[in-house]
Amino acid sequence: MPGPFIRAAVPAGLAAVLVFTITPAALADDPAGSAYPGADQVRQARDAVTGKVDDIGRIEAELDRETTDLGRLDVRAEAAVEAYDGAVVLRGQAREGPWSPTDTCVRRTPG
Repeated sequence: MPGPFIRAAVPAGLAAVLVFTITPAALADDPAGSAYPGADQVRQARDAVTGKVDDIGRIEAELDRETTDLGRLDVRAEAAVEAYDGAVVLRGQAREGPWSPTDTCVRRTPG
């Protein structure tokens, strides 16, 4: 059987451990603040959301303008490629003349 000193020391030690580990956490300030935001925090959050919505609207408008410009540039690039290809064909025809041994199709005679 343990002696009277051990029988008294063990519960006292456990009590001391519990007091020193639980008490500081229970008395500490809540670092996260209140569980519910205050009116000022709600107003600030709403203002921030409104600002972000305005930013999104401006970004979408700019994206629409840039998409339109890209479409126009695409049409112009397509026309430039077609013009270049046509010029290459005409230059080849001018070099070869109306008839060429490499022809794979019938050409019209000049005139």
